[in-house]
Amino acid sequence: MGDDHVERRPDFYVIGAPKCGTTSLYHVLRQHPDVFMSRRKEPHFFTDPDHLPSSYDRMGVEAYLELFSNAPSDAVAGEASVTYLFPWTPRDASTSSRLTLGS
Repeated sequence: MGDDHVERRPDFYVIGAPKCGTTSLYHVLRQHPDVFMSRRKEPHFFTDPDHLPSSYDRMGVEAYLELFSNAPSDAVAGEASVTYLFPWTPRDASTSSRLTLGS
């Protein structure tokens, strides 16, 4: 990657409770030509590692941003993780703000 490469970040998040339609919304959004959804539906990046579902490994910043690396520049990018609605999210305010604000 060249020096002019800008890491793509998500523009929006789909949050909700389990069994409330987030999977359906995720699939509908994936079909829209102006929307890019991460291939991994629930990356749980902002979820406290102590509360991750047992089937998920903790994801680092680089791996999380890689989820959006193929997003077209003219599309909005998003991801869906139901755990973001719970009180033990985010996992680390400093990591969250750096990723969201791009610093």
